Amino acid sequence: MATDAKLVGQAVVTKTAAFPSVGVDLATRAPFFGIPLWMRVIYSAAATTAGAGTAVFIVSFSSDNITFVGVIRIPEASLVLSTTALAGEIFIPIAQGNAYRYARVELESITGTNATVTYLADVVEARP
Repeated sequence: MATDAKLVGQAVVTKTAAFPSVGVDLATRAPFFGIPLWMRVIYSAAATTAGAGTAVFIVSFSSDNITFVGVIRIPEASLVLSTTALAGEIFIPIAQGNAYRYARVELESITGTNATVTYLADVVEARP
């Protein structure tokens, strides 16, 4: 699925701890007029070296791209990690009629022995 480079919420990154991305400026894009928006997180190499763990992604919002609030959590954005690497994609809804100008994805938490996840995120207009 093609995406606008200005709607990239996080370039490919590998993380072992909680991490907030930069905000995506939704106001600089062409109006979406009723089209539902989603923060798509494409992840790979999500694993631990021993035992189990979790990785939790959320979306938060801001009016000024400094103070982020209004967190969206969905069960599908919580990965159960093990020694077998996971790969896939998550779609977190960005509320329609959202009064905030910026949205960002956050790796809210990651737990487990040497837990790691590689991911990227962008704003898309549809989900499969």
